[in-house]
Amino acid sequence: MQIERKAAEASEIRDDAIYLRKTAGQTGDNKADTGTWWPTNEASATYGGAADDWNAGLLDSDIRDSDFGVDISIYGVSGYTGYIDHVQVRVHWSLS
Repeated sequence: MQIERKAAEASEIRDDAIYLRKTAGQTGDNKADTGTWWPTNEASATYGGAADDWNAGLLDSDIRDSDFGVDISIYGVSGYTGYIDHVQVRVHWSLS
């Protein structure tokens, strides 16, 4: 997954929680990078990869469901704003 984001001010916004979502709710590991402040210029951050299943136990029906998505929560110092331009999710699938 890739998120293009920025913060209004330096050292004011960072990830809090990033989960995959299926019909039953949030699933798998929290992939948030809670130790890194968002930049003040738009930049992309990547979470997971081709070999990372996020411990979500997803089925093809979960991914095809209209409820499949991403939950993103940010931590912000009072009064400051974070911006997300877009989120891209790429699913790598193989038959076992």
